[in-house]
Amino acid sequence: ANTVLNWSDAWAASGNYNLTKANTAQILKTFASTGSVDGKLSLVGQFTGQSTEAAKFMDDAELTANFEIPSGKINGVDLPRAMMSSEDKSLEGYATNFDKLTGNVRVKNGRYQYRNLVLRTPNMQAQGQFEIDPNQAISGKIYANLSAKARSFQSTFDLTCLLYTSRCV
Repeated sequence: ANTVLNWSDAWAASGNYNLTKANTAQILKTFASTGSVDGKLSLVGQFTGQSTEAAKFMDDAELTANFEIPSGKINGVDLPRAMMSSEDKSLEGYATNFDKLTGNVRVKNGRYQYRNLVLRTPNMQAQGQFEIDPNQAISGKIYANLSAKARSFQSTFDLTCLLYTSRCV
């Protein structure tokens, strides 16, 4: 990481960072996320922040990054099962394995915005965006295509849930 820090009028910092093959689960835990993703995270990003109080500096900072996780899984979310089920469209389930997950993230004022998400496996591709607000409510959309045994499935999921309930539809 490279940082420029100035404290002449107010606390101010900006810079960029690069992270390669970090344990995704540990990174999510560091940011107090209840999400569970297995894999090795690589990301490149920038940050800026300014505050009149040093103790509030991180609350006012903005972080952005492009990320990639090759060969991993999203625990607790079963996208293929939800697509193939005619009755239960809940995303809740064991896990969604992937060959690659890419996208970008922006963190500001306790809000996490995930954009340009692309998840790929040999039989499935999903795209979408979602955000998590400071109260842990999720909103967004996921568009997915799945090919399985001479059948093709297409689904759109409107994400609405609270993380502390562990139930998304």
